[in-house]
Amino acid sequence: FFFQAEDGIRDTSVTGVQTCALPISAQSAALARSILALPARVQVAVEDADHLDLTDVTLGDLDGLPTFGCPPDSDLARAAARGRGAVLTVVGEAPEAAGRLVVVGTLTTLRHESCPCPCAGGGRDVVRLVPDYLGLHTDAGRQRIAPAAFAAPEHSLNPGRLTRVREHANRCHPDLLRAQVADRCDLPMEEVLDARITGLTAHGLEITWIDSRGAHRRGLALPRPAVDADDLAVLLRDLLHTATPEA
Repeated sequence: FFFQAEDGIRDTSVTGVQTCALPISAQSAALARSILALPARVQVAVEDADHLDLTDVTLGDLDGLPTFGCPPDSDLARAAARGRGAVLTVVGEAPEAAGRLVVVGTLTTLRHESCPCPCAGGGRDVVRLVPDYLGLHTDAGRQRIAPAAFAAPEHSLNPGRLTRVREHANRCHPDLLRAQVADRCDLPMEEVLDARITGLTAHGLEITWIDSRGAHRRGLALPRPAVDADDLAVLLRDLLHTATPEA
């Protein structure tokens, strides 16, 4: 069975960085983290379970551990409470996250997160898969990734996560992006027809926009380089809120 991973618990962090200068082994670990951050298809198999209902289950990356958000009464939450073994297969198709990641390990319950929203059903369990084995499969072949290398803090800023954050900003915060352009270019808000982040790194972002004069592109530097995923989230949020959309 397959399910499409949604924003879910991944919206709490922002990640992404270029890996061209890394050693080959580090590049492989960064690619594996990118696949986890930007999945096209996900498959989960659990010990002693013939079928899993993955309705309302989300997949994320928490400090280098594959992490699920799921209803407390879900099959996955019950399996984690029993410490079941599991195999996670993640297929990435984007250029920056192309390949297949296989993770074999043990499910554990990290915490329960309460939520007052009726749609949340009282909250969600956060379940992590502690890996014993990680395998990266690409066109170049198959490679085993050490869990410590996969979880290295520098890979929290991986290209796949950057792409995901960029797509989220474009989809959910278009008015903030338009306001940034209007403020920095001294334009009326109504003249900025569209604005999108077309590039994002730990150092800054590139905004492309369309106004009455045509299409334009401009780079914006962050106040300082982001040191990790949470730091980048704060820097990006503060940058986008320096201009306020007009009513």
